[in-house]
Amino acid sequence: MTTSRPDTDAAPRETALGLLLQRVHGTASAVGDRFPLYADPADGRWTTTRRGSWTGGFWAGLLRLATAQEPAGSALQDLARDTAV
Repeated sequence: MTTSRPDTDAAPRETALGLLLQRVHGTASAVGDRFPLYADPADGRWTTTRRGSWTGGFWAGLLRLATAQEPAGSALQDLARDTAV
């Protein structure tokens, strides 16, 4: 039998989501309409690709997650739409 319990993990999840969204915004600003492939650990510069390579699905998914938290008409929504297959 499963019992209900209060959601005690909501605050850490909200914190994690906020940090993820900050990272998505920063990455989107850095890569523009290209797909992030990898970042140089020394300076944080992104190597990007036009077609997405193996990271295309991950980036599109992160953009979709981020746009669920954005107001209508945001720049991230435009990027998410442009990466849709």
